[in-house]
Amino acid sequence: MITWIIIIVVCLVVLMFALALCKVAGDADRQSEIEYLKRHKEKSNMNITVKEWICRNEAEPYTISCGGMGGWFNRSNEGHRWKDYMETFDDNVMPYLEAIRKNVVENNLKFGGDTHQRGMIPLFSDDTVGCFSYRAWGDLMAAIWSEEENKNYSYIHFYMTLPEEWAVWNFIASKKV
Repeated sequence: MITWIIIIVVCLVVLMFALALCKVAGDADRQSEIEYLKRHKEKSNMNITVKEWICRNEAEPYTISCGGMGGWFNRSNEGHRWKDYMETFDDNVMPYLEAIRKNVVENNLKFGGDTHQRGMIPLFSDDTVGCFSYRAWGDLMAAIWSEEENKNYSYIHFYMTLPEEWAVWNFIASKKV
């Protein structure tokens, strides 16, 4: 009988220890989550800018902050604009997209996904980059220029660069990208 009491007491002690460890782990997870949210809030309040445009091999060591796949913008001539594009993204990506938009408009850059992937990758002020597929870049540029020019551009207008149409080559040459 005493053996059973000792076993029960040991089990209770082990159980209490395990619960204490779970609480500590839970507190640590919660603290980690709080830190993540603080960093996210700080990042969203940061004034992200495009530092420069770099080529693919220069971008490789950097963390990607925005980009991905695309090919939907104004596909059926719905009259999409910048707000429609931005509604598809999480808040933490928006400062990067806004930085690209600002730089593109200020420099009157109009180029396709092929040019983006070869030599026009935005390097941001927080030392991250934006890497998009041809179609995703087309979405981004169509959203920017549909808003700026009040035209119904589709992603396909910016899927690939047409040198006779877009004035990016002088900019590329001036940046020696």
